[in-house]
Amino acid sequence: MASLVGRTAIVTGASAGLGLAITQELASRGARVLMCSRDKIRLNKAAKQIASYLTDNGPSSGARKWYTPLTMPGDITEPETADRLAEMAKQAFGGIDILICNAGGPPPGNFDECSDEMWQNAFNLILQSPIRTIRSCLPLLQESEAGRVVFIASISGYQPVPRLLLSNTLRPGLMGLTKHLASEFAEDGILVNAIAPGFFDTDRSREVMQSIADREDETLSTIQKRITDRIPLGRQGKPAELGHLVSYLVSMENSFITGQTVPVDGGFLISP
Repeated sequence: MASLVGRTAIVTGASAGLGLAITQELASRGARVLMCSRDKIRLNKAAKQIASYLTDNGPSSGARKWYTPLTMPGDITEPETADRLAEMAKQAFGGIDILICNAGGPPPGNFDECSDEMWQNAFNLILQSPIRTIRSCLPLLQESEAGRVVFIASISGYQPVPRLLLSNTLRPGLMGLTKHLASEFAEDGILVNAIAPGFFDTDRSREVMQSIADREDETLSTIQKRITDRIPLGRQGKPAELGHLVSYLVSMENSFITGQTVPVDGGFLISP
């Protein structure tokens, strides 16, 4: 398991679900992490949860020590948040090696349900917020000898998911951004990748399934079974499983993977 001792990281959308799992994985491997999320109470609770877990279980193999994550409440869709994050990381850590852009997803809906405001909010969330965060953190990443960026995208960037019009439309743009930045930043030694999660056991996944159930006048359990039946491995993913992949992509063990979007979906995309 790749050690991240001596590395520093920012994780957005870090108070729950995939963001929380990623933060815990990075911290368990010795990285110092700055967590960001809108809800201050939930964010601080998440940091304490990680500290409690690591107190009980210790760091991962290869990590000599661990650090309680720092927290910064903030809405990543607001223009000033990215600058605040970069400044806090600089003050607390002296710089940044790893940037994880994870901002959740826009609300479910079909075309007739999505207003101009919803489209604008979705653009701000999926594309504008990582663009701003990259812009603010780039000078620090360029100073690092191990600059790594990971965007958390979605399998909707590969194949439309029912009721996710906004995500289906904008996630491919995030994947395109990944490719371009990987090429542009290669001269600075910064590796840029994305991960496309499928259905994981998170609140977001349940929200999407509930929206499908409501639209089709079905029960949540019926939709959950229908989707799970399409996953060759026969289950939803565990957030920690995604955290393992992120920790590899941002480690020094990964020295040649860049510009890629990696699906993590139990085989959902290849199912008939």
